[in-house]
Amino acid sequence: MLHRHYNSPGHRRFRRKVLDRDRVCVLCGSVATDADHWPMSLRDLLAAGLDPNDPGRGRGLCRSCHSRETMRLGQGGW
Repeated sequence: MLHRHYNSPGHRRFRRKVLDRDRVCVLCGSVATDADHWPMSLRDLLAAGLDPNDPGRGRGLCRSCHSRETMRLGQGGW
């Protein structure tokens, strides 16, 4: 299941590297707390056979912007 990915060592490294690079939310400028897969979703990256743990495929967002983007793109409900 995809939600297991978020507890993997690879995702923890992805999150750490993205948040080390993007210390502020790239959308609003608040403190970044979430590593968002971007410009492709985790689901799309996996379907394409791409490495979802590549920090180049992520961006730092605050919790509010991450939630808003997830809802806007219809990627919730994992």
